[in-house]
Amino acid sequence: MVSTADPNGLLRVSVRLVGLWDSIPADSLPWAERLLPDDGAFVPLIAGDDVWVDFPYSGDSTRPRIVGRAADAAGGTPNVAAEASGKGTAYSPPAVEGAPPAGTVTATKDYVSDRNGLLEIRNASGSWSVTHKASGSTMGMNDSGQLYISSQATLFIHAAGNVTVKGDGDLSVQAAGAMSLASGGAMTLKASSSMSITAPKVSVAQG
Repeated sequence: MVSTADPNGLLRVSVRLVGLWDSIPADSLPWAERLLPDDGAFVPLIAGDDVWVDFPYSGDSTRPRIVGRAADAAGGTPNVAAEASGKGTAYSPPAVEGAPPAGTVTATKDYVSDRNGLLEIRNASGSWSVTHKASGSTMGMNDSGQLYISSQATLFIHAAGNVTVKGDGDLSVQAAGAMSLASGGAMTLKASSSMSITAPKVSVAQG
């Protein structure tokens, strides 16, 4: 795959048949259509990607069609993410104290997508994760069904309606820095048992 800059804006890409079109200048190569999956998903191609092509229009070599990515293993390393092949160095997000374990990665059995800075893994064990590789921010669900969000930057949650957080067990909120609670209306704190407040200084002001 040589270029994605289709002059007609039709999402075609120019291709070079290795061993047959090696001497053809890049600007003279044909523009290939793409065979998309039935669900209409679109996966962008990048210059240098290896692809399979056919010629569905009566063998017209000026109208190739890309039917899929081509597997290659130049130098003995497959041209897929290390998590998929089991070869090379797999990405490891930053460790976070107290976080549940991530899903179990099984080479050659997991669905792996490593594209545009995002690493998505759908494990054969039933877990799932997506990671922003530049920052290490990750969210997912592990083999036991535990959900997790680990942001290495700011985390913002907003809802236009009500927000309810409910747990059948304990609830813990911790901050390494300052913490504030503000309400535009009434605020109620209720405990079925004892309530304690511990601080070097406590002030309560009305107004």
